[in-house]
Amino acid sequence: MALEKKPLVVCISGPSGVGKGTVLREVLRQEDRAWVSVSATSRPPRGQEENGVDYYFVSQEDFQQMIAADQILEYDEFCGNYYGTPRAQIEARLDAGYSIFLDITVKGALAIKKALPQAITIFLAPPNLQELRSRLEFRDTESPEKIVSRLSQARQEISQAPQFDYFLINESLEETSSAVQDILYVERLRAFRRAVAIQSIVEKF
Repeated sequence: MALEKKPLVVCISGPSGVGKGTVLREVLRQEDRAWVSVSATSRPPRGQEENGVDYYFVSQEDFQQMIAADQILEYDEFCGNYYGTPRAQIEARLDAGYSIFLDITVKGALAIKKALPQAITIFLAPPNLQELRSRLEFRDTESPEKIVSRLSQARQEISQAPQFDYFLINESLEETSSAVQDILYVERLRAFRRAVAIQSIVEKF
């Protein structure tokens, strides 16, 4: 048996401004069969947003029906609109042999782990809160008051890090993305070794 790139479900989480999206883009450069999860939302499209690319746009009623039918793996409500991860899209891509990557909130990642125990959860943390403040200020997209709120939320999210499978401090894009690749290799090796063990047992019959 040869070690193959077994399809995985990978949740990358952490405080706003920690660099989740940047790390994920770097990791995806090394993945040949990967799909980034697209969330569903009940809010209408904005500007040039495309259905199935930016979000899956559904009505409020349809989203509620999807929740009731257990078709949403995790969801949240913000400003009167629902946002969540459709189950069907994840399962279809896995069946097609794709690894699924989610740039997702801490709450969302823990919900995904509960719904899909095989999911791998990776928490990205800043070196310290001062560094996180600097990154948020550098983005220049939020008011000072909003940054203070983000930092308060970051403290609360970091307190939940022990519930994740892996914890990485994102000091360097190169080092962090390499560490994520190492995690993926270890997880695939674990699955490979289990498959070899099962095969060796089956061959005895």
